[in-house]
Amino acid sequence: MVRFFIILTLLLFSANTCPSAAEAKNVWVLHSYHQGWPWTDHITKGIQSVFSPFGKEILIYYDYLDLHRASDDALADAAAYFHRKFNHIPLDVIIVSDDGALQFLDKYSDRLAPGTPIVFCGINREPQRSLFGNRELTGVVEQIDHLGTLELMLRLHPDCRRIVALIDRKAVSPFTLDELEKAIAKIKQRVSVDTWQDTAWSRMPAKLVALTPVDLVYLLAFDHDRSGNAAGASEDADLVVRWSPVAVYSPVDLYLGRGVVGGVVNSGTRQGAQAGRMALRILSGEAAADIPVVVQAPRSYLFDGRALQRFHINADQLPEQSEIIHPQPVFWVRHGIFFICLVAALLLLSSILLLLLLRQRSKQSSLVQINTDLDGRIREKSVHLQIVNQKLKKQSMTDGVTGIPNRRYIYQRLVEEIKKARRYNVPLALVLFDIDGFKRTYDQRGYVLGEQILRDVGRTIKRNMREIDLVGRYGGEAFLVILPNTTLEQARCTAERVREKIAALSWEQGEVKVTISGGLTEFVDQTPPEMVQRADDLLDAAKRDGGNCIAAGGDAGGQGGGVVPLPEFNR
Repeated sequence: MVRFFIILTLLLFSANTCPSAAEAKNVWVLHSYHQGWPWTDHITKGIQSVFSPFGKEILIYYDYLDLHRASDDALADAAAYFHRKFNHIPLDVIIVSDDGALQFLDKYSDRLAPGTPIVFCGINREPQRSLFGNRELTGVVEQIDHLGTLELMLRLHPDCRRIVALIDRKAVSPFTLDELEKAIAKIKQRVSVDTWQDTAWSRMPAKLVALTPVDLVYLLAFDHDRSGNAAGASEDADLVVRWSPVAVYSPVDLYLGRGVVGGVVNSGTRQGAQAGRMALRILSGEAAADIPVVVQAPRSYLFDGRALQRFHINADQLPEQSEIIHPQPVFWVRHGIFFICLVAALLLLSSILLLLLLRQRSKQSSLVQINTDLDGRIREKSVHLQIVNQKLKKQSMTDGVTGIPNRRYIYQRLVEEIKKARRYNVPLALVLFDIDGFKRTYDQRGYVLGEQILRDVGRTIKRNMREIDLVGRYGGEAFLVILPNTTLEQARCTAERVREKIAALSWEQGEVKVTISGGLTEFVDQTPPEMVQRADDLLDAAKRDGGNCIAAGGDAGGQGGGVVPLPEFNR
């Protein structure tokens, strides 16, 4: 710490006395995840606490890989972008947070500031220096103290008989899972441990409500469920805390402050500050290779005062040097003399009511048991009712035959997308598809094959659209497709590709095939009914020209649409 303040003083003194003697230092901070993710923001806060006194003398460039949502192609594009960005910016040091960013630099080390020293933090295990070529490497290794938190839980809850560990294998490295298994093995003689891995969010409330008073919850990560659904730290922590009747502990600080009691917590802010101080030593002339790697990240006993009060945990039970956020005022301090008067009055009343209470003791015991059973049943029914309501809401927006959104829902989304297109002045395209000769096929082959054709056509259309595109059954054999941020030419390529995919489908050993026609239009300040009517008019034009084609056109007041024979496209 003394060394850090000496370096800080020297840099500030040189900056104030010789402002033009040297150019500003350039520091690149590369995060694995996105801005707004609590862990990433905590690391940024720690880094800023170190560099903020230097102002413009040290320039910091923040970038985010967004690995929770980015694809491999996006990372390759990001590498090219960073190469162009820093092609003319001489970097003095690079700070990376979490394993993903460090692996990214390793993969593209020959393109991204080769030779620039790296300071890492939030890394699960110490990286091999030989993998980074001529780069100097140092930093802070993040090691979660699973055993410390588990021992703390058993110490504060001596009646605990089972610990439930919530784990998301997609968000946790294999090394961290191995360390957790080792910690569990050391306490399995004292308490049973159940691991809930990738549990579906729809099932989580019912499972949590069923926990008993002798259970505890260990929240390591719960960012994705078995279906791949993703959530932020605030969403999954709120879900677990809201439905759990028992205390929830976690060794990660991004869950703290959301109802989690606490634990032996790894602090992202402290890791960021320590990495910032290492980078500052490098900027002052010290070689990164001479700075030893910190193999145990800063961590401490952190607790939420509100959760401690909720589960009746006294602060005197906590380990020494524990930190409490949101500390609750001591009862005596809040009420003072009023409490004394209240106690005296209660003592007087208690002496009068004691005989009456003794007479009613047997009846109250029976009543309490009845109320307890009734509360449990009501709680169980309430959870079941909420789940059923969610299913009914989803069914009301879904077509019963094809499983895609129904007419009411897709039309409602069209109204919203038109508002967005008008407000932000972005393109919007609309396609109305219709199966050619479907009624004849339906009459000849029956409703079973007819419904199978509708399902297959709906799924084929949906598979050939982007994630932001919206597909719904508009009625009968008609399907409505909304294409946000899409020009008419781009929509033509998409519609033609869908038409070719449908034409390639077959049923009943190839005896039955269908084609589709489509009316394609773009938004030119129309109302939703006008836009749908325009697409329907173009669809009629395609039908009149023999079907199995796409008719495209702009607004109704323009030159009109025609049947567009499109060539093969590779979009």
